[in-house]
Amino acid sequence: MLQSFKRETNKITREEIGRVLKNLRLASGKTQKEVAEQLGRKQQIVGHWETGYSQPDANTLFTLCDIYGTTVDEAFGFKKNGVRLSKDDISWLKMYQNLDPHGKEIVDVVLEKEYARWQSEHSQPDVLKDASSCEFSVLAAHARTDKEPTSGGQTHDPDIMFDDKG
Repeated sequence: MLQSFKRETNKITREEIGRVLKNLRLASGKTQKEVAEQLGRKQQIVGHWETGYSQPDANTLFTLCDIYGTTVDEAFGFKKNGVRLSKDDISWLKMYQNLDPHGKEIVDVVLEKEYARWQSEHSQPDVLKDASSCEFSVLAAHARTDKEPTSGGQTHDPDIMFDDKG
C-alpha cells in the first residue's frame, strides 16, 4: 500500500490525495502524459491532481486506481475484511464463469482432488513421503482411439475424469 499520510480524521485533503496519486503513478512506472492519454485528458490536469490544485471526480479516481493496478481502498488505506483477490485470481474466475456446465464440472473435480491432496500433505508435515511406495493412477481427459467419434466429433467419455472410487 502506497500511503504517504497519516489520517487522524476521516477527511483527506486534496494535497494528500495528490501525493497518493503521484506515488501510485510513479510506482506504476507511468508518466503524467501516459496517464493523461489513457484518460483522454490533458497532461496538465493530471499534474493539477498530483499537486492538490484540483482533484479528480469519483469515477476518474476509480479509473486512475485501475490504471495504477490498485483499488481506492488500498490506495487510501481503507481496510476491508475478507479475502483479497489478485489479478490472476480474477482472471481465473472470469475464465471459469465462461465455461459450460461440463467444463465447470471438470474444473471442480480436479480442484477438489488437488486440494484434498494438498491438505493431506500439509496436515502431516513430519511424515516423509517415499516416492517408491506411492501408487499413481492417471486421470486425464484425452481422445480415445478405441471408440468411434460421435455425431458431434466426441471421442472421449463424459466421465473420464472420475475413477471407480467416485
